[in-house]
Amino acid sequence: MNRRLKDAAAAVLDLAIRPLLAPFVRPRPRPQPAADAAIEQAAGEFNRAAEQYYAGADPAHLTGKPFTESETFAKRLTDVGVIADALRLRPGDVVLELGAGACWLSHFLNRFGCRTIAVDVSPTALAMGRTLFEQDPRTNWTLAPQFLAYDGHTLPVAAGVADAAILYDTFHHLPNPRAILKELRRVLRPDGVVAMSEPGRGHSKSAGSALEAASTGVLERELVLEEIAADALAAGFTAARVVIAPASAAADGGARHRRRRCIDVPRSRPQRHRAHHRAQPRRHDVAGGVRRRRLDAPGRASLPRRRGHGGRGFRLAARGAAARRRAGR
Repeated sequence: MNRRLKDAAAAVLDLAIRPLLAPFVRPRPRPQPAADAAIEQAAGEFNRAAEQYYAGADPAHLTGKPFTESETFAKRLTDVGVIADALRLRPGDVVLELGAGACWLSHFLNRFGCRTIAVDVSPTALAMGRTLFEQDPRTNWTLAPQFLAYDGHTLPVAAGVADAAILYDTFHHLPNPRAILKELRRVLRPDGVVAMSEPGRGHSKSAGSALEAASTGVLERELVLEEIAADALAAGFTAARVVIAPASAAADGGARHRRRRCIDVPRSRPQRHRAHHRAQPRRHDVAGGVRRRRLDAPGRASLPRRRGHGGRGFRLAARGAAARRRAGR
């Protein structure tokens, strides 16, 4: 009953606030199937561009994150905190980090007590990450951290081994996001969760993104919240949920209003069936829970409200019945 009242109140608030915020809504990009197919066929080129980037990068700078980037230090701490909270991480969890790069985040998780599997298309980046682990005396080697290169298509991990997967500023670089979502579903355990933190609409057209794409050859894809949720459900995940987090004051590629997402999705088919029949309209929140906008895909609607500082960011998260039980909810 309490949840129904909250959902009803949210629906009323949605109707009341939406007209006031309509001038600030970014237009949803139109689907471009032909362009998406061409990008997916060029996956090998993007993999080589990533390897070339890391081969010419400063290892000390990359492995020293977040401390080596003062302008994004606070943002990265916020991002990691939101991801860890959305996943309900516990020591002993097996966590796969896709797009791990130089593995600074995997190293954080190792020190927390997680068994990490760092995966990236760049062997050079993973070599940097292994060196980071080896040079830090606080690394917990009893957790058997792994560093695995992959071809950009198939994750080199057996099915059902991971409790959680993390993609931090990675999903918008993927040329084949739908295929990777299916792979993530395969490697997760039945109550597994995926969490993402990604930039929002307008990122790919920002000056910083255009410069990075031109100088490094990496892909800067425009992400659409509704499409990610729909693709996750199509891949076999059960639900998608938005999680609100404080916005960062740091600019990203010249764009003040950086939107970061976190998706977490469990994958049991029976749970998906039950969640569908209990479903409410899903929403995403902007401005610390003030604005709510309905999403197209079916799924569970309940959103934990978090007050932000100025409300210039949001997180998307997904969690089904099994994951809620795992979190003690």
